[in-house]
Amino acid sequence: MTQRGRRRQRRRGSLGSKVAIVAGVILALIVIAVIGVTTWVLNVAADAPSLSSCRHAEKHGNSVIYAANGARLGAIVSPEASAPVKGAEIPRQLELATVAIEDQRFFEHGGLSFSGLMRGRLNAILGC
Repeated sequence: MTQRGRRRQRRRGSLGSKVAIVAGVILALIVIAVIGVTTWVLNVAADAPSLSSCRHAEKHGNSVIYAANGARLGAIVSPEASAPVKGAEIPRQLELATVAIEDQRFFEHGGLSFSGLMRGRLNAILGC
């Protein structure tokens, strides 16, 4: 190899140095992502109320029923109206109706929607 060819080879660098640089950049991006996620989780945990400050829900009270336009239709005064029930006691049609209202794609993603989580977090950040 001529002297000129050796200089050109030195300037270009070897394949090993290029791989090391790419691996270093990828490792740095992973470290930055881990630090970012950890900071976000700690920030959310710091804003959360302590478990000792949570109180139990009352098992009685009035249930108010509203129409679609917001008008009050009436109230149900009964301790059974807001009493917890077991999952087996809930009719299947009610379960499906609730899922359809809350999350139409529930059965596709199995209860964990990453797009829903990101949308909720974005709404919390923007104050929507």
